[in-house]
Amino acid sequence: MLFTRTVLVSAMLALLPPLAHAASLDLSYEAPPVEAAPAERPAQNKTLFPVKTLAPLTVDYSCKGPQCQYETDIDQLHEDQTTQHWSIGIQ
Repeated sequence: MLFTRTVLVSAMLALLPPLAHAASLDLSYEAPPVEAAPAERPAQNKTLFPVKTLAPLTVDYSCKGPQCQYETDIDQLHEDQTTQHWSIGIQ
């Protein structure tokens, strides 16, 4: 059954190019008349690509306590007295 379908589809695909070639197609194209472009362009008040600016961001970081420079000894844990504060603000 699968072989029969394959043979029929192959035969149909083999016949399509000669049939399309034999068909008489009208491929003529009449170009529209060319119009002259305007000499001067009107001034544009708006830009083509408007830029939208975002509000400025502020990032503040503060650290208070004995373990603020923990990079010196990464194995040490932060002590309870150490306080780190991050603040991100949109103005």
